[in-house]
Formats: sequence, C-alpha cells, structure tokens
Amino acid sequence: GEFADKMFGLLKQAKAALAAATLTPNEECTLKAVLLSGGGDEEELPQALVALLVAFSTMQSDRREKCRQIQTPIMSAAIEASRQQQFKNRMEEILSALASGTRTHGATMLGKSGDAWP
Repeated sequence: GEFADKMFGLLKQAKAALAAATLTPNEECTLKAVLLSGGGDEEELPQALVALLVAFSTMQSDRREKCRQIQTPIMSAAIEASRQQQFKNRMEEILSALASGTRTHGATMLGKSGDAWP
C-alpha cells in the first residue's frame, strides 16, 4: 500500500545515503546520538548524549551534511510510523505493560524477560 511504499522509499534513501557517506566510527556514533535524541530538548537529555550532540554540531559541515542525508529520511519514516493507528495501539500496549509489570511480547523485546519484573 501507500504507507509501505513510502516507508520503503525513505529507508532505501537512508540506506543509499549511508553507503555513500562512508562514515568514520566517530561520525556513526554521533549520527546515532542525533537519531536517539529525536530532536529532544538538550536540557532533558543525559549529559553523555548531549556531549555527542555537541560533537555532531561541531563536525565539519560537509560531513555533517552527509549525516543529515541519512538522518532526514530515518526521522521522516519514524514520524510516518508514529502516525499510524496500528503503531499507536501497539505502543500503548507496550507502555501499559511496562507500567503495570505485565509481560507482553513487545515488552519482552524491549529487554524485559522472566516471569516477574524487578
């Protein structure tokens, strides 16, 4: 369908940008930090993550642009996914399970395992 085609296109675009960028390990690390932060307020983020965001912002502009060409379609895909009702329903199920201590497949995939959660 339309959603799947859009997602496939965005992820394909990110994959092509990643292949073309030939990132160093440090650049890859800062890109992952940018993706992880999701554009959140730096005041609310852990200091280690903020330090990586600073490293990203001070990266050479041409290298930062290569990373942005990877970041933009990934963030677009994440936003598109979050608009889908199925995503919202599943996220609600997982967050409810985490809050109540109930075990679900989705919550287990997030790292919770065993019969009881601490």
